[in-house]
Amino acid sequence: MREMNQLYQSIVMIPPRPVPLGLMRWSLPWWGWCTFESGRWVGPAASRQRNAGTKHGGLPGVSCIRAMMLVMGVFWAGAVTAAEPPELEGDYLLAPDTVFSITRAGPRLYGCLTGWATPEVMQASASTWYLPAYDTTLRFRREAGKGAPHPLVERYRETAMGRPTGGSHCAWPTGVSVEARLLRAIPAYMARYHCPAVSLAIIRQRAIVWHHEFGVQAATRPVRIDENTVFEACSMGKALFAYRALMLVDAGRLDLDRPLNEYLTAPWAPEAPETAQITARMALQHTTGLPNWRSGRLRMVAPPGRRHTYSGEGITFLQRVVETLCGRPIDELMRDDLLQPLGMRRSSYRWREEYGANQALGHDPLGRCRAGRRFLRANAASTLYSTPLDFARYLLLMMDPRPPAALAISHQLRNEMLSPRALPSGQVTFGLGWELYRESGERICYVFHVGANKGFRCQARFYPETGDGLVIMTNSDNGRDLYERVIEMVFPSSIPRAGH
Repeated sequence: MREMNQLYQSIVMIPPRPVPLGLMRWSLPWWGWCTFESGRWVGPAASRQRNAGTKHGGLPGVSCIRAMMLVMGVFWAGAVTAAEPPELEGDYLLAPDTVFSITRAGPRLYGCLTGWATPEVMQASASTWYLPAYDTTLRFRREAGKGAPHPLVERYRETAMGRPTGGSHCAWPTGVSVEARLLRAIPAYMARYHCPAVSLAIIRQRAIVWHHEFGVQAATRPVRIDENTVFEACSMGKALFAYRALMLVDAGRLDLDRPLNEYLTAPWAPEAPETAQITARMALQHTTGLPNWRSGRLRMVAPPGRRHTYSGEGITFLQRVVETLCGRPIDELMRDDLLQPLGMRRSSYRWREEYGANQALGHDPLGRCRAGRRFLRANAASTLYSTPLDFARYLLLMMDPRPPAALAISHQLRNEMLSPRALPSGQVTFGLGWELYRESGERICYVFHVGANKGFRCQARFYPETGDGLVIMTNSDNGRDLYERVIEMVFPSSIPRAGH
């Protein structure tokens, strides 16, 4: 009897095994955890305490029947689990360049991802898989309860629905809108690139026609973002600042080709005498010869005006001159003269306390949240806070053939903004404040500017001939990989590895 009781204890303490059959997600071995005594069921601890004092160490007769039922239940549960739906075998498209394949080897199913850096996949149940490197769940479900199962990628409070490939790895949905394809693909890309938030706005024929916000403010703050969630727009603020500087040029207060130091009472960088040659045109076209950012003492990396040297320092130099001419700090100047007239009410070159409740936080390449920071000192080159909807309003101004009088600049200046500089630099070059992509010769295909701060990547672009455009912002160091794939879906075959 003692041996039987030990066998019983070893059986009843087997942890429950899920039965993955839709609503029947409960465990048959639960019966072994209870004992019927004195007309009621009691748990295993109470049962063992009572049985410890019996003559034989106690295995009630009714428990023998229960143990037999338990053993039968365990085998039945195991059989159900092993009977995985054979129709799951095959290839599933999660995004245009991501395939999840399920193959069978004997009684087991194996999953494999293509296109992801870490393809490890673990099966959690008959219809659920887990991607440990991405903390992402892949769950299969039939649409409307019929047809082939579809994989659902679940991460950052978003769900992306993939589809069976039907034998073709190019079977991404056709005959549906770009927006519908984005809704399917972007959540999968967010999981793939550890990007908790993506926000974008699309422009067609000089009108904002669609915007959507995906994900959460941070991996550690699962609050859904919305159209008012503020991102760091990073270097995209340079393009916005360029327009305000050209308004001064149009008013005759700033000369594009006059040395900037001549507008100041003291040299901007006396430790670098070459800076005395730098002009506003050089700053906006990034030919100042200055480094992007100084580390210690300012040192030139090229003679002014000789070659392309992308430089936040050059924009900061021009900012000093603009502030001197206008007698106001740059954040107030931009707010009063450009942001508010454009309706960019969530944008600022300086942190505002109201941002705290609805701000996207940056993340490193592994999806770990970076410590939140606040730009309390405005810098035209890097500290712009904005949203895609706000920044899209600036793109509309750039494409407006008849802008409001208060915001208008001459056609000559507008053309200069969108004209390649004289220095040759291949397909990607700079106008005044904007990067330009030309397909052949001097014809400009589209105009754009990218942004990259720690934990944030973004891009704004527009097509002057068609009036189309897009603004996309992400809160991940991997955001460029994500937004290039999104742009390719919106504007096919127009995404070179471009940018400063």
